[in-house]
Amino acid sequence: MILELLVTATVLLSGNSCAAVDNAQNKTVWNSPTVKLTTTHYTDRGDFLFHEARMPNDPDTVLAIIHAEDTLLEGPPGHKVVIRCVTPTNPPYVIGGNGNHDHD
Repeated sequence: MILELLVTATVLLSGNSCAAVDNAQNKTVWNSPTVKLTTTHYTDRGDFLFHEARMPNDPDTVLAIIHAEDTLLEGPPGHKVVIRCVTPTNPPYVIGGNGNHDHD
């Protein structure tokens, strides 16, 4: 419940799309001004996390989830709780020639 409160408060205060991951519980939470609060568990597949809940259609929320997961997978193993937010943009992201995306 703490992750849900943290994500909800961050979205309300910032107006951004946000996601948090707790690897001790294999739990991910995401929310945005346009996406309802979602709590789900995941399976760690090494380079990515496989969520039980469907990913949202909102690109900013998807980017927040991806950035939270990328941060989680960085550094040494151990208990981590990370939260990442993506500022709403128009367009939400731009795909580069190498498949990377640029955004604010």
